[in-house]
Amino acid sequence: ELVGRLPLKAIVGETSDLIERMCIEAALELTRDNRASAAEMLGLSRQSLYVKLRRHGMVDGNAPPEA
Repeated sequence: ELVGRLPLKAIVGETSDLIERMCIEAALELTRDNRASAAEMLGLSRQSLYVKLRRHGMVDGNAPPEA
């Protein structure tokens, strides 16, 4: 439904963001919200995971402050 209404770059970016969010949610669920384990499962550093959590609005009060 987006084809023809948005540039391809925007559609691909939106789709990538959605898939990234779904993968993060799945990893957190599988690890029972253990962020260090979720980051390892996703092949990310913990810092990178925290950046992605912030970008997707998935941060709660328990996240460590940004370094």
